[in-house]
Amino acid sequence: MGINDKSSTASKKKNVQVVVRVRPLNEKEKGERSHLAIRTNGLAQTVSVKDRNAWKEFGPFDRVYSADSSQSTIYMDVVDPLVKEVIQGYNCTIFA
Repeated sequence: MGINDKSSTASKKKNVQVVVRVRPLNEKEKGERSHLAIRTNGLAQTVSVKDRNAWKEFGPFDRVYSADSSQSTIYMDVVDPLVKEVIQGYNCTIFA
């Protein structure tokens, strides 16, 4: 792979991707019978946050994962491709 190949691959992708994952309720929250105050819309790639009596929508994001999404699904969709790019010589950073 030459330098031109690498730059043409990189130019097809955005420099920054924003991925949102709604965390599932923890055991304490489940014990308190709490409810999620965030809804996801995977089709529109948006999240809605409950604010008193109304829902406020945010997005679109590059990807949105609901509280039901598994760690392995998120890893395979988001992290694994970046690991492959690092091996090819690209710089990648993940904030979690």
